[in-house]
Amino acid sequence: MAGLTCTVHPGAEGVRAAVERVRAVLDGTDSVALVHTTGGEGIGDGLPAQPSIILATSGSTGVARGVEIDRDALLASATLADEVLGGPGLWLTAIPVTGAGGMNTLVRSLRHGHAPVVWEGVAGAGHFDGASVLPALRELRQRADAAGLRAYTALVPTQVARLLSFAGADDRDSVEALHELARLDAVLIGADALSDEHRLALRGYGVHFVTTYGATETCGGCIYDDRPFPGTTVSFEGEDPGRIVITGPTVAHRYRDDDPDLADRRWRSNDLGRWRLGRLEVVGRLDDVVKVGGANVALPLIAAAIRTLADVTEVAVLSRPDSEWGHVPVAFVVGGTTPDASLRQFAASALGRGSMPLDIVRLEHLPLLPNGKPDRQRLLGMVR
Repeated sequence: MAGLTCTVHPGAEGVRAAVERVRAVLDGTDSVALVHTTGGEGIGDGLPAQPSIILATSGSTGVARGVEIDRDALLASATLADEVLGGPGLWLTAIPVTGAGGMNTLVRSLRHGHAPVVWEGVAGAGHFDGASVLPALRELRQRADAAGLRAYTALVPTQVARLLSFAGADDRDSVEALHELARLDAVLIGADALSDEHRLALRGYGVHFVTTYGATETCGGCIYDDRPFPGTTVSFEGEDPGRIVITGPTVAHRYRDDDPDLADRRWRSNDLGRWRLGRLEVVGRLDDVVKVGGANVALPLIAAAIRTLADVTEVAVLSRPDSEWGHVPVAFVVGGTTPDASLRQFAASALGRGSMPLDIVRLEHLPLLPNGKPDRQRLLGMVR
C-alpha cells in the first residue's frame, strides 16, 4: 500500500483527485490521508495496518487529531445509511471531503460503481447560492435516474440558512434550487444544529431532510433524526446530561496517537446528551456547560433561543472567563433586529432566569471551518 497523503484543493478538481484514492481504499489496495490545504499535516505519517481513510477532526477546539477510519467501518457506514435512507444512491458532494460528511458522499457513490456529482464551489472554491448549486442538483437527479439509483446530498446548516435567506429575498435561482432539493430522496444535514425556523421552511418547500449526529470518529453521522443506526449503541457517562459514548460497527479504528477514547469500536465523545422520548438529545459539548454565577448554563440552549428571533440567520454562543460571574456567555449574532438589552432578557427568560450576563457581538457572517462548523478559536479571539 502506498499510503500517501492527498492534499485536496478547493473545487471539483480537488475532489476528483481524491475520488481515485478513495476508490483504492474501497478496493482494499491502498490507504490515504485526505487533508485540506490549510491543515492536517502529518496525520498520514506511517502506514495503517489495514486499508483506511485518515481524516483530521474538525479542530473546532483548536487541536485537530488524526482519525484512522478502516475499510470495514467505511463499508458498514455506507451499508447502514442505505438501509436507513431506503436504498443505494448517487450523491452530490457539496461539503469538503476532508471531513467525514463529505468523504461519505464519495464512499457511498463509489460503492455502487459511480463517481459522485461534485458542486464546483466545494470547500470554498465558490459561494453557495442557488445559481452556483443548481446545475449540480439537476445533474444529480439526471444521473441518478439514468443509473436507477436514489439521489442524495449532504449539507451543513449554514448552507441551508443562506439558501433559504436568498430564497426569502426572491432570488429565483435559490427558490429553484430548493425545489430541486425537494426532488431528492434525502438531504442529510449535520455538523451543527438546524433551527426550528429552517426546519419549517424546508418542510414548506417539501424537502425530505434528515438531521445527523456523529463525528469523524464514527465515520460521520451514525444517528439519523436522533435515532442510532442498527447495531449502534449510545450510552452516557456521569450525571444527566452525561457524556455520550457510542459503540458500533461504524466507529473508526483508532486515533493516530492511540488515545484510548477511541478503541474497540467504542468512542467517548466530548458531547453531553440524554434520551428524550426515545430520541437522542445532544445538549452540547462538555465545555459548553459553564458556571454563571454559580449555576450551570448550557450555551447551546442560549443559541437555540436566539435562533427563534425574527431575522436572525446565524448564531454561536461561547463563553469568556469573568472574575465576578465565573463565566459570561458571549453570543455572536448574524442578522436580527432585537436590541441588545431585549436580547439579553429574552435569553435569560428562555433559561428560566430573571437575568443573566450576556455579551453580544454582531457579525456579518460567522467565521467557519472548512467543514462548515463555526470557527470557535477565531470567535474567541474576538473577545479575549
